[in-house]
Amino acid sequence: MKTHFKKLRNPNYLGAWDLSDENGETKNVIVTITDVKKDQVFDGNGKQEECVVMHLQGLKPMVMNATNLKTVSKVLQTPFIEEWAGKKVELTVRKVKAFGDVHDALRVVEKRIIVEQVDVEKCIAILDASKSLDELKNNWASLNKDEQGDPLVVKRKDELKANLTPKAE
Repeated sequence: MKTHFKKLRNPNYLGAWDLSDENGETKNVIVTITDVKKDQVFDGNGKQEECVVMHLQGLKPMVMNATNLKTVSKVLQTPFIEEWAGKKVELTVRKVKAFGDVHDALRVVEKRIIVEQVDVEKCIAILDASKSLDELKNNWASLNKDEQGDPLVVKRKDELKANLTPKAE
């Protein structure tokens, strides 16, 4: 088993090393965007800088450069970051020249990921019919994997979960 030295640093952000397995082989990964916004990011020298960060479902967030932002915009066919939430993109590792050397870099693949469209309003209506946590659990279980993976549906489930009682009264 091999461990990339950058994995030992346990950074807060996704890096090319996160796409490599125990043998050092990189594998592309399809990710779901939860949101994109500016965040304060610490660089390796402890300095803080405002960067564009793409938050991903189930993974560390990814600091975005101009190349990756343009690619996401092209793949998703919209320049508006608010429309990126819930959409999927594929990440890969590419060799790039930077800072006088060649480095592994995360890149968004220029390929549209086709997924079944989730009817968010229908899913939220199903969850909103829940009168108790038990009903919410059953209604949640009735949704398929894509529906359960939609960030807006997950957000509504979590809101309901915080406000419902264990049993219907």
